[in-house]
Order: sequence, then C-alpha cells, then structure tokens
Amino acid sequence: MSIGPRSVFFLLALAACGTTRHEPPPTAEQLRRIVEDCQRALFQHGDYDRYIAAFSPDSQLVSGRGPDASDDDVVYPSDDFRRIRRFRFDGVPTDGLRLDVDDPELRWDDDTAILRVRATSSFPDDSGITYGEEFGEIYELRFVSGDWRIVENRYWPIRIGDITFDAAHWRRLDAAVTASRRRGNLADETGWLMESLRFPEAWEAATRWSESSPEEIDAWWARAFAASLCGKVDDSLAAFRRIREIEPRAELPEFATKRLASD
Repeated sequence: MSIGPRSVFFLLALAACGTTRHEPPPTAEQLRRIVEDCQRALFQHGDYDRYIAAFSPDSQLVSGRGPDASDDDVVYPSDDFRRIRRFRFDGVPTDGLRLDVDDPELRWDDDTAILRVRATSSFPDDSGITYGEEFGEIYELRFVSGDWRIVENRYWPIRIGDITFDAAHWRRLDAAVTASRRRGNLADETGWLMESLRFPEAWEAATRWSESSPEEIDAWWARAFAASLCGKVDDSLAAFRRIREIEPRAELPEFATKRLASD
C-alpha cells in the first residue's frame, strides 16, 4: 500500500474574514488560475511562501469522500495544514510532476466565491512508469486586503493510480479497517487507514504499533509518514531518526533528509 505525493495532496486549503464583494466579480477562469498557480508553486516547485500567500490566515483544509460534508470528513485547521505543507514540500520540488486544474464551476454565496474544479497530477516513478491522481476540489474564496484569498479547500479522491474511489471502494476500505481492528492487527489497521486517507487515525494506530514492536522498522515507517500527513512534525522526525537507528543505510524521502539535516 502506498500513498503518492498528490494523495497526500492531497492536498491544499484556505480561510478568511469578513469582506466586501469585489466589483466586478471574478470569472471562474480567473479563480481557477489562482488555485492552479498556488498548487503548482508548492507541489511542482517547493515554494511554500508563494503557495501560502493565496490563503487567508484562518483557512482550513477538509478531506472528504465527495463534494458534500459528512461524518467521514477530516478537518485540518489553519495551523495543522500549514505545518503539513511546509514540512513535506517547502524547498522540495517534485521533478517531472505535471499538475492541472480544470473544469471550473463557479457559484456565489453572498461575498464568498465557491469554485469547484477537477485537479489531476501525474509523475514518473523511479522505474519510469507514470503515476496519476485525480481529485475533486471545492474552494471557498473571499476578497481580502485587495486579493481573492482561499478560505476553505475541500477535496476528495476520484482516482489514485489504478484505484477508483467510488462508493463501493469506500465500503471495502471501511470493512477492511473494521476487520483489522477486530483482529487486533495494528499493521493492517494502519495500512488500511492510510489507504482510506484517514491520516490522524493512521498515526494513532502506527504509534501503538511502533510502541508495541519497537524493533519493527515497518512500524516506524508507517508512523513517520502518517505523522507527516497530519501535522505531527516532531513525531515524524523522531520516527525517521528511529528508522536510521534500526537501519543506518535506510534511504529516507528527500523532505525528511532535509529536515533532519537542519534540525
């Protein structure tokens, strides 16, 4: 089971305060470019400052299973999503990544522009095989201090690799999580939670797994990645250090190597 950079993207998001409606109002295409530019800044070029400039200070990120809110949503408040984005992507460009935001649909809710788009990304893996992802996203934007700022970004997976995230697939994932918990298998539980993009729960399971099996390197890999995906930066670094203690020649991801070198 693996999670690609975009899954993780899966990532982007937003926030704002009270404002006045801008005249004339922006078009769907103008807002689409704002969204695409900020995504490319971070995920292609590793430029966190340019990326975060598109967001309002109290923005939030919402990971869901579709366009509508549900009990399955995972909400990342402003501080959390900023830590995640800076830790994983600042100064770490993704070579070969292609990222596009298409099919913009715009509607208004008072002074808030609500933009729905389809975001796709593709990049070659180490073997040269192209890996692709497709997400649906909804952005809420408001006119703040002379610019349109993202207030909230809701996103949900449509396709990751060769997996389609339809209702049947979500049911299979939920059943797998439940079954692994029933068996008390922390390795399986962590893996299925990661596949389900339920990163805070995956981190909790991986923490229990690594604490119960402190010499098992796979437990620390799971903990390191899950922590990095839910804003537990210090715990992620500690887990990567533990991996190096168990296997000094372990090849860490570039973002972890950079952070450990500067820590």
